[in-house]
Amino acid sequence: MIYGRDRPTGVVDLARYVAKHLGCRMSTDGYAVPASVIAFLDGSPLMPDVQMCLFKERERRRIERRLRREDIDGRGLWIGPATGYVSKSRQVLTMYSSTLIIAHVGVMYRWEEAPECVDPFYLYRRARLHMRHRLPES
Repeated sequence: MIYGRDRPTGVVDLARYVAKHLGCRMSTDGYAVPASVIAFLDGSPLMPDVQMCLFKERERRRIERRLRREDIDGRGLWIGPATGYVSKSRQVLTMYSSTLIIAHVGVMYRWEEAPECVDPFYLYRRARLHMRHRLPES
């Protein structure tokens, strides 16, 4: 179960958890937290400049199952490396991207200063789990 029993609240809670992670990570890396992220954490229904998509990784699932047979909890929390772009002419961050994985289910997130469009997972009634190997790297 991805969102918990209360889907409308659970999906938004998950998205806000990831948004908080994104904001904290950007701040830790020395960048300003985008206003849209702050507004979303304060109750706004959408971050128009942040893309989020759910994915699953087969290999992590296989490892998880193998470790479970040996009575080892192999789920864990995995934080991928961050990728970003800084405008040379303006000297400002224009893109920031990473992944956050719990067990074998993850969220790929990407903030862009001027995105073409966003289609985040939390707008859908059902969880859309993509296969990780079919997603772009950043």
